Amino acid sequence: EVRRVDGATKLFVNGQLVPPYIMTNDACMSWQCVGEYAKVGARLWRVAALKTVTADADSPEGRQENTLYFQTLDQQIRALLRVAPDAYILVAAVIRASNEWTDRYPEDATWLADGRKLQYSLSSPRWSRQLITDYGALTRHLAAQDYGGHIVGIHFEMAEETYYWGLNANAPGTPRAQVLVGDYSPVHIRAFQSWLRERYTNDVQALQAAWQDPGVTFATAKPDIEVLRRED
Repeated sequence: EVRRVDGATKLFVNGQLVPPYIMTNDACMSWQCVGEYAKVGARLWRVAALKTVTADADSPEGRQENTLYFQTLDQQIRALLRVAPDAYILVAAVIRASNEWTDRYPEDATWLADGRKLQYSLSSPRWSRQLITDYGALTRHLAAQDYGGHIVGIHFEMAEETYYWGLNANAPGTPRAQVLVGDYSPVHIRAFQSWLRERYTNDVQALQAAWQDPGVTFATAKPDIEVLRRED
């Protein structure tokens, strides 16, 4: 639990104040390394749980992927607790798509302005179902383990940013006029147009006034890379 105490933000676990110092070095998971940090009072640990999705979550192959995913995570957590038995653990769940998944569902990938396809679109209902299934299975698994009392939270990685993968596609120093940003996939365009209908209460004249374009409609409105590249 996070509380405000005397104007400062404090972290409490089981009602006890815990220093908000989180060990996040994934390379430091050896017994010796964990022990060294535990000696100096590290109580809160971040354990990364990375899964690369190949099979659909509700398929037998997808369930097998989760079984292997959980086994690896269990080994990490139990190894940590053998050396630091009073550790509190924040599980960082990182679930990403494999190239095979993206190739199988190209309409659900992020499409950059130059035509490249990357990972998945955060507007994809298929990918949303994948995450709901996988994160739900992970949460139930952690709660059922004998170490469940040490889990203080789960950090589900991925923000609702349609430009997430586009940013990674730009090399440092890329000129503004060449920056790739935004998702131009069909699934995202449909989601964007649906959002516009809600934003402007299905009033096309209000949309046209806001966009300063008398010809735009909810069926034709799309993100424009040149507009996104402009300086404010």
